[in-house]
Amino acid sequence: MTSMKAIFSLGVALALASCAGSGLVAPSPPPTVEQFALVQLGMSRDDTLRILGKPYETMRFPLSGNEAWDYLYQDPWGYTASYGVTFGPDGHVASKISRRLNDGGDHGSGK
Repeated sequence: MTSMKAIFSLGVALALASCAGSGLVAPSPPPTVEQFALVQLGMSRDDTLRILGKPYETMRFPLSGNEAWDYLYQDPWGYTASYGVTFGPDGHVASKISRRLNDGGDHGSGK
């Protein structure tokens, strides 16, 4: 499992290095699944920031007034995943979602 963590760390580092020119900065270490579980609907941006730290990417949606924060992490099964929190116009968590970035493939095949 240690080698998978090293590969994940390297992959995240390379992905983030490619974004260096865009001003994206990933928290180190990335948030954990336990921290994500603490984020609740209706929570403020400040409370979310205290729990998860700075996101690696943010995006505003001017027409709806929403804002999305994304975090990279390794899920409990060793997959690279993205956790997203969307804030409504009032600045409170409106939704949250997690998705695998390398779903399927040869993960765990031993090759």
